[in-house]
Amino acid sequence: MENRNDKTDNYTLVMNTILRILIFMFILQFGKNLCSQSVYFNNRYYFNEPDIWSGAHNLVEVEDGYIIAGTTGDTANYYWHRIAIMKLGYAGNKIWVKTYGDTISRYYDSYQGSLHKTINNCFFLSGVKQYYEPITYNTSILFKFNSNWDTLWTKEFFGDNILPIDTSMSFYQMKTCENNDLIFVGSLYFYGLQSKMLLLKTDSSGNEHWRKAYVYSGNTINTGYSVIQTTDSGFAIGGFKYTPGQPVTGDPIVIKTDSMGNQQWIKNLGGPIKDNKAMLCLDYDGNILVGTNYGDEMSGDDVFSRINIIKLDNEGNILWNKKYGESVLHNYLSNIRVLENQDVIATGSKYVGEPWRAGWVIKLNADGDSLWYREYLLLQYSINKLRDIIPTSDNGFLACGYVSPLSPDTGTQDAWVIKLDSIGCDTPGCDTTVTIPEIAYKNTENELYIYPNPVRSVLNIEYPITNNECRSIISIYDIFGRKEKEIKVPKGQQQLKVDVSKWNNGLYVAVLKNNKKFITKQKFVVLR
Repeated sequence: MENRNDKTDNYTLVMNTILRILIFMFILQFGKNLCSQSVYFNNRYYFNEPDIWSGAHNLVEVEDGYIIAGTTGDTANYYWHRIAIMKLGYAGNKIWVKTYGDTISRYYDSYQGSLHKTINNCFFLSGVKQYYEPITYNTSILFKFNSNWDTLWTKEFFGDNILPIDTSMSFYQMKTCENNDLIFVGSLYFYGLQSKMLLLKTDSSGNEHWRKAYVYSGNTINTGYSVIQTTDSGFAIGGFKYTPGQPVTGDPIVIKTDSMGNQQWIKNLGGPIKDNKAMLCLDYDGNILVGTNYGDEMSGDDVFSRINIIKLDNEGNILWNKKYGESVLHNYLSNIRVLENQDVIATGSKYVGEPWRAGWVIKLNADGDSLWYREYLLLQYSINKLRDIIPTSDNGFLACGYVSPLSPDTGTQDAWVIKLDSIGCDTPGCDTTVTIPEIAYKNTENELYIYPNPVRSVLNIEYPITNNECRSIISIYDIFGRKEKEIKVPKGQQQLKVDVSKWNNGLYVAVLKNNKKFITKQKFVVLR
């Protein structure tokens, strides 16, 4: 028969075991939280020597830090360009830099999104090699590196290498396919004629399978800047076209092909004046996301534009088309990515005062609603450009580009790398609110244009004239669906001002109706 002491000992043993398990779980969770705490840095780096220019375009996270790829000048000849690879520790400390090139050509890494890790811990990077004899022309190159960033092999791709050379070829982006093949997009330039969008496919050893070229129409200049493999095993190309001498004809172009590169459809997503190139990513639901800029106004060749994100299905139908922010000079979206949680992140740069530029990052949810938008500077009175951004293992983001100093800032053009937390802060506690940023929305068709957003006192609402014979009504509801205000729109008028200075802080929705028929709606935030 078990005595009382045995029961007490058993109870003590069980409780001690439970306690040890709880302590272990606490330590495990504490360590996990500690390891996932955000790290911040905002630094400039030189790839070669302090007085030699540098610029970063591609980045990837590795097990013990980050790899940044870009281009730098040669120490012997300032005008020769070399591809540069830099490794950073998680705190932003430079660990090493390697450069690749020769003394007779210029080397450039491809645009953002062209650095990829393979399943066996090797890396691919595509680029462009520029020759000067007998004429200036480009070829395309592909590097494969091992985990120590030693070159395993390089492959060179020619548009034409038969004298007299009349074709130049450039890779502007490279992606990996589901079967580990590689797909490249860029341009074929025919001297004295036109430029075509290039799509070229190889196996994982760089052996070419096929290449195709595409034009939008007529004697246009066509360049491919981004590519994705679609869910039907085909490809989508994001590019740009314009007619020489007619800058207003610059438009973002999307081309859809089958698995062999045969064109299935082509779509112009531009407006009536010059826009930006189309950068693509594959959405979580298998559709195509397009990042570009929509031109609103031109002054000479200068364009004032807004961020424009568009969602297409595989047949080219527009599922939604949203524009963000006020129209600003030289606003350029550089890249766009879909995150694991289905949110969308995009980066670019804009003018913040002649000739200063700031980098920016915008984050959207899966429906294209803005979650936050922030702008970044390293040099206050200079050019700050962001080229690419990736999510990081601590739930933050890493972005890269370059800074080019203007007086009173000093130094040479350097690579710029910035580490952000999950809400885009570059310093701890830069924002204590979770809200929609100061982003206005406008469309030339049936969208409301609401600004400023968030708003403190007076809200401006611009809207389309739907039908002068019918009375339009704008109703504003709070987050609980309660009607806060109803406004009968005067005939022929396209703008209203609403005093919200006494409204409660929070999210509101403005709904435009015409003869009781829903036209459009837009969200905004009151925040004081």
